[in-house]
Amino acid sequence: MSYGHISSCFILTVFPNTLTVTYLQWEVAADCLSILRKLLLEYEPSADNFLDQLVEGPAGNVVANKPAGFNILLNLLKDSRLFQMVCACLN
Repeated sequence: MSYGHISSCFILTVFPNTLTVTYLQWEVAADCLSILRKLLLEYEPSADNFLDQLVEGPAGNVVANKPAGFNILLNLLKDSRLFQMVCACLN
């Protein structure tokens, strides 16, 4: 499961979705934060992550995906929707 899938399907939709029972919203938010924590703990920063690497794809050369932890860190270091949602969950 990619970071993009996690963020678009779960994390960024915890509060505005159709969950009407408050404790269920917080349970989903806690699970999402646990997933983020796990991905961040498994990520080992590397200088290679900051460079675009090309890989052979069906339509020619494409930029390789970065590790999920790298993308999460980038989004937490700027005023992104992910950063705002994590702050809202922790507040």
